[in-house]
Amino acid sequence: MNRTPKGHMKRRQLLSGIGAGLALLAPLSRLRLSLGAGAANGNLLVFFTPNGFKRSQFGATNPGSAYSFLPSLQTLNNHRDKITVIRGLCNKSASDKSSHEDCVKILTCVSGNDLYKGYGPSIDQVVAKHFGGRPLTLAVEKFNDAPNWQTKISWVAANAFEPHVKSPSAVFDSVFSGLTTPNPTPTSTTTAPDPKYAQNKSVLDFVRDDLSTFRARLSTADQAKIDLHLDALREVEKRVAIAPGSVGPGPTPSTAVCDIAGLQARAQAQQDPNEVANLKGQGETMVDLISTSFACGLRRSATLFWQPASDGINPNQGGGNHHQVSHYEAPDSSAQWPKIDAWYAERFKYTLDSLSARGVLDDTVVVWATEISEEHNQNDFVMLVAGGKNLGVKLGQYIQYPFYGNDSGKVTTGRDSRNRSQADLWVSVQKALGIPGETFGDTQYSGGGLTELLG
Repeated sequence: MNRTPKGHMKRRQLLSGIGAGLALLAPLSRLRLSLGAGAANGNLLVFFTPNGFKRSQFGATNPGSAYSFLPSLQTLNNHRDKITVIRGLCNKSASDKSSHEDCVKILTCVSGNDLYKGYGPSIDQVVAKHFGGRPLTLAVEKFNDAPNWQTKISWVAANAFEPHVKSPSAVFDSVFSGLTTPNPTPTSTTTAPDPKYAQNKSVLDFVRDDLSTFRARLSTADQAKIDLHLDALREVEKRVAIAPGSVGPGPTPSTAVCDIAGLQARAQAQQDPNEVANLKGQGETMVDLISTSFACGLRRSATLFWQPASDGINPNQGGGNHHQVSHYEAPDSSAQWPKIDAWYAERFKYTLDSLSARGVLDDTVVVWATEISEEHNQNDFVMLVAGGKNLGVKLGQYIQYPFYGNDSGKVTTGRDSRNRSQADLWVSVQKALGIPGETFGDTQYSGGGLTELLG
């Protein structure tokens, strides 16, 4: 008979024990709390849409502050002083295939042989970890629950991705469940903690210590998964540590409006039977959940994944899906594609309005990203950066970096040392949020931050 040595535990037993331990946390997430203010300034939101853009219609003209939006972005005219358009960045860490599969690497900028694996961590995870929390990783379209490469952009570490949450109701319960309406002008007066909070915290400490003990016995990949559980424990611990009547862990921007009134009802609303209307409505609810979590200081980093790479509902409803349109395989694709891009520009405008209404746009860096620049091209991307004025981000401009090489889309062309890398954008994001470092991802493809974006 095979016996497990005393003091050791089989992997299956360990994972089973972890599940049982985490089950203890469910009641704790429903504690009634009252937050008055959140953490210090600085947030990141990655706004992801699939299949690239029709670049002749998407972006800007006239580099510098006198720039003008191209037709697909005209809806953003009222926000031009809050946006910087960047063209010319290359995904130098893309695979040799240079295709939609590289969505797994756009936020990590770490190369690797596996087409379908990210070699993390991704920028959203780096930012969240720096501030001692976890990112919100949200998706809009109800794609298949079984994740595949089309949906994996947030990576804790190599081979350990953060699954997207697709239910607004689940997001609300996870982030805001049990919160009373926050007091916008908190005082230093606090209510004495109830003894049950100390008891709940001791349970958390026990589960956390137990996980930490077994972590060293696991493979690197399994350790990363354990770290996900440990991060979840830390988030719950923060909630448990705040007794009713107390204020939050630190100051929010002076203009922040932490108001959850009506948000729960929207999160629990029935889906619209029309798929495009539902995409719009659910997406806007997710945006407001993110902006409110920032205003309340409950999260500092988020990715909003509108639709899967190499797939997607066609918001124009003119025949074919989004991916087919982007490859001219749908009826009248040339006319449809700019209209799809313009539809997403409306959603980007809504995002900026939502953050602005809650007083956190100037303290939030928003990056509009996609997995390919056009068709299967990994070079000469058009990317939008918005917000972050209080963090030193230079806005109201069009930055056009020169692109060296032919426009075949091959990653080998983009790796020309004269071309700027997407990794340099993430270096600038790190710096804006107070995270030190002159590189991100593959050091050989990272040449420092974009000085035109962040001095």
